[in-house]
Amino acid sequence: MKKNRLTVVLVLFVVSQVRAQIGNPISAHESYFVPGGGYGFYFPKGLDSSGYYQGAIIEYQFVNIIHQTDGWGPSHSRFYGRLQILSSKSKNLKDLFMYSIGVDFSLEKNPKRNILIPYFGFEMGGISGKPYGTNFGFYPLAGIRLIALKNLNINTNASYVYPIKNFDVFRGWTAQATLNFSFW
Repeated sequence: MKKNRLTVVLVLFVVSQVRAQIGNPISAHESYFVPGGGYGFYFPKGLDSSGYYQGAIIEYQFVNIIHQTDGWGPSHSRFYGRLQILSSKSKNLKDLFMYSIGVDFSLEKNPKRNILIPYFGFEMGGISGKPYGTNFGFYPLAGIRLIALKNLNINTNASYVYPIKNFDVFRGWTAQATLNFSFW
């Protein structure tokens, strides 16, 4: 019962924040150390073709900058860390742990809106699993910032995994959706 009440309060708070800020573009804002979570998918090329991986994401935005002006540079940028525990639908594949740090930048310098802002970025990190060992990789990405407010960011993105070793096994697409939220 307590869990349901907390969920309802959180949802109502988020909705009120979105409604209050959605029509007002943010000219300048910086936030630091914003926690978040989400869900992700990983489709490796070289592992069992009948399986893919999916699981929860823990994301932590170290820096989130909104700077909507006609000056040089992107309007939205962020630096973050991400942890994922991925399980397979196939019984033949073991769980994976993915970890990365990344940076992303909006494609537009002054979108004059808080929704549907396209961005590109880059992550680097590792993939670990019992039978596979640990592998380091680079992940170029593209995405859409669905909502970008002072206290709330909802992002979706897709990236391609370029591993350093076992390229034919671990290369493949990822897709993620994350939500970062703060009360301050």
